[in-house]
Parts: sequence; structure tokens; C-alpha cells
Amino acid sequence: MSNKPRICVALFHRNAITVAEGAEERLGFAMYHWAILIRPKDIREIDHCTLIDATDGMNFDPVTHIDSNPTHEWWFRVRTAIKPVSTASFLGALEIGKLPKSISVQQVVDQLSRIPLPRKHQLPDQNCATWVYAAIETLQQTGYVSATDVQRIMDASMAVAHGIMANGPPEKIKDRFQLLR
Repeated sequence: MSNKPRICVALFHRNAITVAEGAEERLGFAMYHWAILIRPKDIREIDHCTLIDATDGMNFDPVTHIDSNPTHEWWFRVRTAIKPVSTASFLGALEIGKLPKSISVQQVVDQLSRIPLPRKHQLPDQNCATWVYAAIETLQQTGYVSATDVQRIMDASMAVAHGIMANGPPEKIKDRFQLLR
């Protein structure tokens, strides 16, 4: 049995944006916030995850408490030792691969940090979902994620989020993490 960390696509609720009437038709994938999540295999260790994303959100300085991103430019964010289920906005995650034993989480972070950030005012829109799409392609090129059609992964991830939005979060934490089938 493998103890390799799991590579997942994680989706988060965007508050009023997610529940607005016509959100999916208007925003598509961007109705949710998207990220890459690396989690331990053992769900009991879920508070030791690494979350990697592109965001145009606030970036508060921990000392001054001043937002260093007042213009909401896109930036690369890595959060370590987090427990995603403790975040009210976390919906669920779709497991898409396993981290090889010879590869560290930091190596994946370094690799994903090289993906170009979304740019504002582009057609088609660029956002956290388009960044995750590129991240999945990058992880496939390295062999960490199977060569499954990326659009299928994105659609399956949306289905996970839609299911949790419609039915509420599952009772068991492990059921928030689904396997791509």
C-alpha cells in the first residue's frame, strides 16, 4: 500500500459570487476558487496539507496587517500545514495523482511557481481555474498526474463542488476527497 502524498484539485466557495443566479452560465469554472492541494494519504493527517494557487485576493502582511495587494493583481500563493476542511469555503477535492517518493512537495511548488499568472482583462478570461488547468498540464508533463483529458478533470472537479453545494458537506471528512474515475 502506498503512503505517497495525494495531488488533488481543490475547489472553494466564493460566497455571493458562487450562489448568484446564473453564476455558472456567466462565470463558468470561475464560479469557484480553484487550487492544487497536496495532502497526506492518511486522512487523519489532513492538517498537514499544502495548498497552491493563483489569486488576485488580498495579501495581508502578518506584522503590519496592511494589504500588500490593494490593486488585486494576480499572485502565486502557497499555504503549508493547513487543514482545508477547517476553512468554511472549502467544498471538496478531486484526487488526480500521487507524488513520487523521490519528489518533494517543495519541488512541485517550485515547478508550479513557473506557470504564468493569469492576466486581467483578457479574452477569454484568465483566472484561478485557467491557472489550475495549466498546473494540471504541467503535472501531467512530469508524470505526477495521469494523462487523463484535462477538461474531464475540470468537469469532474466541478461536479464534486456542485454536489456539495446542492447536498451540503458529507458527514465524514474523507468523503470530501474524491478519486477521479
